[in-house]
Amino acid sequence: MTTPDVRLVPHTHWDREWYEPFQRFWLRLVDLLDEVLDRAEADERFRSPSSGWT
Repeated sequence: MTTPDVRLVPHTHWDREWYEPFQRFWLRLVDLLDEVLDRAEADERFRSPSSGWT
């Protein structure tokens, strides 16, 4: 029996200003992107789709 190739795809979805003020979402987004970039720098295997991020 072969071992399956499993891939975890990190993602997020943002509905800005839906239930919190824009400024709070912006701060959370900045924190999230900082973490994504730190992980990407620490592990060359790490990938995060960013197409469509505005």
